[in-house]
Amino acid sequence: ERQRDQDNNVDLLGITEKIDSGDAIEPLNDPFIGQETDDTLLTGERFYNLDENYQDLRKLWMQELNCPELLPHNTEIFNDHVEILADQEETIDKLQDQAAVPRSSGSSDPLLASLAASIHKVEADRIRFILADLTRTRLAKIEQHALHNRTLLDRMSEDEVLYLRNY
Repeated sequence: ERQRDQDNNVDLLGITEKIDSGDAIEPLNDPFIGQETDDTLLTGERFYNLDENYQDLRKLWMQELNCPELLPHNTEIFNDHVEILADQEETIDKLQDQAAVPRSSGSSDPLLASLAASIHKVEADRIRFILADLTRTRLAKIEQHALHNRTLLDRMSEDEVLYLRNY
């Protein structure tokens, strides 16, 4: 490889630094370890890893889209994301309130609060879209094969069973 890699050099943003192979990496003394971070969310007594949960939801959605039959309803993932959406809506409201207050000493920057609110809103919209499309896809499958799906009630949520009966 490159000569720099052989010499144990590290180039970060144009700054080259020689690393001694005997250097030990000190653990960070982070006061926020175990508390809410950008990618985890505490809801009630449960911690949610947003990236991991989003990947699970996306996988469930893609499987439902690509499978010709109705797959078993995953109530846990669905309900977790409904809770996450509710919490995100609260966070967005708080951030928008912070953005509306003019900056004074000791308060956060309204532009940063507005940016953070926009980012949370985009993430909430992304989750909302997948949940809506997942529901739409499942209901379309229920409607297409209504007679066959009467035998697959164990694969449906309570709301889907009620929808099938009313259909």
